[in-house]
Amino acid sequence: MSLYGETGPPSGYSAPRYESKDAKRRCQKCGAVDHWTFECKRKPEKATTKASGARLSRSQMLKYGVKRERVEFVPEPTQREQAEADFKEIEKTLVAEVNDSKDAKKMTSDEHKREQGAPSHKKEKIEELFDVTVKEETSDTE
Repeated sequence: MSLYGETGPPSGYSAPRYESKDAKRRCQKCGAVDHWTFECKRKPEKATTKASGARLSRSQMLKYGVKRERVEFVPEPTQREQAEADFKEIEKTLVAEVNDSKDAKKMTSDEHKREQGAPSHKKEKIEELFDVTVKEETSDTE
């Protein structure tokens, strides 16, 4: 039973420390859990080193440049922005397909030229070098 009864302490008063059994006791000097800071039996020179890291105040954080991670709000893209992004993506894929088809046509036209035979300027060089005449092949289908 508490000191003030079931209703608890009057407003403006706090409950005594020794009655709260579930409160976390932690010594700020040595970091032990079994006693409070004012009950610490360590010598003052050893008690200055804390088990946990130093806690800076807000003004110290500002003074020494300690910054918390910022959580920035990134808005969702609007329907127009999403449509423009989709349009650009489709445009890029179409341009890439057109370029690929042009490259393929170029490759097939080069192969077709090779199949037809040597060009006329090469024929002339061959005739000059070897003193021969190069005849063109005639096909039976024509």
